[in-house]
Amino acid sequence: MRSDKNVYFMVQLTIHEGKDDAFRGIVDEMCVATTKEAGALNYEWSLSEDGRTCHLLERYADSEGVRAHLENISVFLDRFLATVDIISVQVFGDPDPMVRDALSQFGAKFNRPYGGFVR
Repeated sequence: MRSDKNVYFMVQLTIHEGKDDAFRGIVDEMCVATTKEAGALNYEWSLSEDGRTCHLLERYADSEGVRAHLENISVFLDRFLATVDIISVQVFGDPDPMVRDALSQFGAKFNRPYGGFVR
């Protein structure tokens, strides 16, 4: 059984037609803001070849790191959500109830740790 406290999530988004520039600008702002968070370990954005679908991989030291991130990016959320549709949010690790509630608002599906290891 894994014993680390990291919380990970993978978000799949579709970028609204004609919102590419706005999307990229907001993502740039969010990346700068997230680099200042002590609990953020990974924050990686990837675009499909056609530029319509985006995947975001996020990893935090623990639930406290996720809570700090959600608070930090709250100022961007309305503008960001105006540029995308959230297709899926898959959460890994063992987030606390407050993080589960916050991520559930975005349709998150939670996956329990089962096996493996972390180095």
